[in-house]
Amino acid sequence: MSDSNKKGTSQSADSQDLKSSSSKIGLTGKAFPTLLLTWHSSAPTSVKSITEFPLNTEEQTAWCHHLQTRRSARLPDPWQNPPTSPLLWAWPVEGDWLKNSEETGKELQSILSYPDTAQLLAEQLHNKEWKLFLSTKAVATHFKQPLLRAYQALALAYHLPELCGKINSVFWWQLFGNLIAFVQLAEDQTLQQRHPLAHQLLAGELPLVIAYLFPEIKNCRDLLNNLDKVFDTRGTDVLLDGSGLPHGQFYHFHRGLLACWTRSRYLDEGTGRKSWNASAADQYQLMVREMLRWSRADGHPILGKSKKEKYARDWIKYTLDITANDEDRAIANLHFGGSDVAPTRHRSKKPRSEAFNHSEWAGLTLMRGDWNRSSVLFALNYHQSTFRTEFIWGHQSFWQGEEVLTLSIEGKELSPQTEWEPTCWYEDEEVQYLEIEAPFSETIRVQRQFVFAPKDGFLLMGDAILSEEVGKFHYKRVWPISSGVVVNFSSQHQDFQLSGAQRQARVLPLGIPEWKSDRTKKGTVHVDEKKLELTYETESSRFFLPIWFDYSQTRIQVPLTWRKLTVAESLQVVGEDTAVGYRIQIGKKQWLLYRSLINSIPRTVLGQHLENEFLVARFSKKGTTETIVEIEANKEEDEVDDSEE
Repeated sequence: MSDSNKKGTSQSADSQDLKSSSSKIGLTGKAFPTLLLTWHSSAPTSVKSITEFPLNTEEQTAWCHHLQTRRSARLPDPWQNPPTSPLLWAWPVEGDWLKNSEETGKELQSILSYPDTAQLLAEQLHNKEWKLFLSTKAVATHFKQPLLRAYQALALAYHLPELCGKINSVFWWQLFGNLIAFVQLAEDQTLQQRHPLAHQLLAGELPLVIAYLFPEIKNCRDLLNNLDKVFDTRGTDVLLDGSGLPHGQFYHFHRGLLACWTRSRYLDEGTGRKSWNASAADQYQLMVREMLRWSRADGHPILGKSKKEKYARDWIKYTLDITANDEDRAIANLHFGGSDVAPTRHRSKKPRSEAFNHSEWAGLTLMRGDWNRSSVLFALNYHQSTFRTEFIWGHQSFWQGEEVLTLSIEGKELSPQTEWEPTCWYEDEEVQYLEIEAPFSETIRVQRQFVFAPKDGFLLMGDAILSEEVGKFHYKRVWPISSGVVVNFSSQHQDFQLSGAQRQARVLPLGIPEWKSDRTKKGTVHVDEKKLELTYETESSRFFLPIWFDYSQTRIQVPLTWRKLTVAESLQVVGEDTAVGYRIQIGKKQWLLYRSLINSIPRTVLGQHLENEFLVARFSKKGTTETIVEIEANKEEDEVDDSEE
């Protein structure tokens, strides 16, 4: 800033200009205009007399006194409950930060948890990771770590009035100018595409904070111009699937987005500008519903990288206060329990909306029977080629994390050539079914099937490997076992049990012979470093590997058995590269599983005449079958198979 102490004359009764000849901030070769601040008509007379930088001691004292004694511009209710800072809502967990920024992120989290946050921030501005906010040099380099810089900028902005008087006057105004520059910098589309959460924090929440806390300066109010586009066309419209769910690629930030938008909604209401138009507000309400749907019983996110999220129940309550939706409150009470989340009068209401969800656009599927906190659920995030799953019963998670499928033929490792594409989704009162597919080479494709039957108490997962040529395949599927879960193997059989502190589940690898002594076995199941591994080898062109998870607590101790069935076609037995069938028995309950791998034509299995591609049925007490899910064949694929034969 200039060393001059001369004062200019006022331009009008309603506005005055503050000029700083050295407040230029470079941005990728372009320069921001000289910082030219205009007082709003609401500014007090004591500061309107200030017309030029730098402020002398008397003027800076008057400005700081005004900021710290004014009754207006007080932050809304969520900020009036120390020591919990709303900026800590849905705080990034380990892995969300880029390299070399996790330590600073943890330090910032501690600072925001401290009662006198402003004093600690003032001290931090002397450190390397914070000095850049006082720099007059190019700020483009700040965005090498966009998420960290976004949270740092917001922490400083929220406490900027308190910092006045705690740091040098020149530094304070330089910090003020740089924060405004950050808002303009965030308009860069590459930031929006590369890191949508950082973009919304900087382009959406940050200008609201500045405008809310500094209404005396017209330039701050002007930051709200066109802000509705940030939350609508560049926010909810492109980041959500139209029903409140983000794309699987950014799913781990969905709570961070909702927390950002919740704080922004409170601030927006205080400014009176209504930056949230009807479309964005509708999407926000839908996102709150999805947040409830994709939450564990303890309020933490399903498929989250960490089970621990501080203040989850606190900020969920504030989202419900914004939506003021009785259905959401009823869900929250049923799912989480406790009057601290939603009023107790909503406890008796039964939610009408479905507890499960499938979004083809997002690459996300959640299977669950109801909203009850003790219900069982299975979740998948299958965007691109990565694959994350979680299997939960109430507070007990059996496995959670990235599921790895390794497939090779003749020693050559294969991998998905495209994103996983959903080919079938079906749901009714008894079952939820998902089928996805991806090519692993020009001649090999993999179909993954998931059957969730809450009334029957099982989850079935199966991989069908479909090749046009015979070859020696090696297959391995790995699940990360949740912390605290113990795997207990049977001494003589291939089945095993997942035992947690509260629940147990029995696992039947149907694609492998039941008896360990069976010499024909081609696969094994074992645990390696808290990971469950299913391996299988065969020389074939097609094969199907199903695995059955039975979570009925009444069947935990009863005998079980399974066997592969004979499948016949035109009175001739067909090989397992054509079709397979299984009979599963656990206690008195029995089921039939059938999968056709080529040409879904009439076949017979266990006295049942079938012409479909996939079937799961239960046996009634009378011995008849009751269909749980039945999938018809894709006629186009069958025509291709016919031509290959």
